[in-house]
This record gives sequence, C-alpha cells and structure tokens, in this order.
Amino acid sequence: MVTFTTVRWKNFLSTGNTFTEIQLDRSPTTLIIGENGAGKSTILDVLCFGLFGKPFRKINKGQLINT
Repeated sequence: MVTFTTVRWKNFLSTGNTFTEIQLDRSPTTLIIGENGAGKSTILDVLCFGLFGKPFRKINKGQLINT
C-alpha cells in the first residue's frame, strides 16, 4: 500500500510560481472538497503525473506548465 504524506507542486496547470503543499497524513482519511475551479482535479493530475509521468485528464505535457 502506498501512503502519501505530502503533495507539493508549483507552476502546474493554473497554480502560480509559489509552492502549493497539502498534507495528507493529518488524519487516517482525507476528503478533498471545494467549489468548481478550486483545484481538486489539479491535485489528482499532480499525483498521477508524479507517479506515472502523465496527467489523469487528457492534457498534453505542454499544457501542464503554467506560463
């Protein structure tokens, strides 16, 4: 089993040049909720890109970098 403790990224999709860090080990389970456009899918894309080298959604690698 893989246990994630922290997810950290910057310049990924619509996030800026400062690091975004989310701690996932504060409790036994983690629920990610938010309004549309809050970045829930970005977290999923970050995890998938970190593990497999490609995002969860059908986005090419050139579109992942925040310009």
